[in-house]
Amino acid sequence: MCIRDRVSIRQDPFCQLPEHLECLQQLVEEKAGRLSNTIKLENEQELSSLSYALDILIQFASNKDFSLIKDIGGNILESLESDISRTLSRRHNSKITEQSSNVILAGNLEAEIVNCQDSVALLPTMSKRLEDTIGKLLMTAGRMAGQESQLSLLIENSLSEQSCSTTIQKTLALWCSAWAMRGFYNEQQSNSEICDFLDTGEVEEYTYEPCYVILEFCNGLAQEITVAQEGRSMSLQEETALSVVLFTIESACQVMHNDFEPELIDYLYTVVENIASPSPIERQFAQSCSLTI
Repeated sequence: MCIRDRVSIRQDPFCQLPEHLECLQQLVEEKAGRLSNTIKLENEQELSSLSYALDILIQFASNKDFSLIKDIGGNILESLESDISRTLSRRHNSKITEQSSNVILAGNLEAEIVNCQDSVALLPTMSKRLEDTIGKLLMTAGRMAGQESQLSLLIENSLSEQSCSTTIQKTLALWCSAWAMRGFYNEQQSNSEICDFLDTGEVEEYTYEPCYVILEFCNGLAQEITVAQEGRSMSLQEETALSVVLFTIESACQVMHNDFEPELIDYLYTVVENIASPSPIERQFAQSCSLTI
C-alpha cells in the first residue's frame, strides 16, 4: 500500500509513514494547495486525511515547515470568505430569525443547551459536521505552530492584519484562531494529565499569551458590532460575528480554567447581554458560554 493510500484511509498499522517523511511533506503541501477546492466540494474525507498526515509530521519530523501552517490557514480563510460573502450577499435583505428570549427549557437545562450548541453550525454556508472537520484541521495546525513556539505570533499577525477588514473577514480570522488555540492547549493539558498520572514530578507551566490576544480581539469586535447595529435590527453577518465571539470566549475559558477569572470582568457583559438576544443561535452560544464560565 502506497503512502497516499495510507493517508487517504488514515491508517498505518506498521508505522511506515514516519520512514517516508519527505514524501509525506510533499503530499501535505499538495493537499494544502487544493484546500479551497476541497472545502468548496465539502470533501470531509480529504480534509481528515490532510489533518492525519499533518499530525504524523508533528510527531516525527524534526524540522517543521512553519510556512505550511500559514498556507493552510490562508487557504481556509480565503475559501470560507468567498463562500460566506456570496451567501450573505444573496441574503442581504433577509432578517435574522428572531425568537422571544422568554423561552423556558424543560428538563435538564445544562444538557439541553449543550445539545443545542452541538447541533448548530456557526458559519452560515456549511453543515456542523463540515465545520467541525475544518476545525480539527486547524487544531492540528495549531499544535504544530505551538510546538515551534510560533502560535502566539501566528495568531497576533493574523488578527492584527484585520484592522481595516470587513466584519466577516474579522469573524473568520477569529474563528480560525480560536480553533488553533484549542488544538495547542488541548495537547498541552493532555500531556500534563499524563505526567500527573505517571507522577513524574514535572510541573507544566502554561503561557496564555495567544488567549489574551484572541480575547482582546473579541472585545473589540463585539463593541464594533454593538455600535454598528444601534437603532436597527441585527444582520446575518452580525449574528455570525457575535456567535463566533461567544464561541471564542468559551474556548478561552475552557483552556485557561481558573486563570480566566481575572479576565472575567472584561467579558462577562458580552456574554450576559446576549443571553437575552432575539437570535436563537446567538442565545444558545451565550447560554453555553455562561455555563462554562
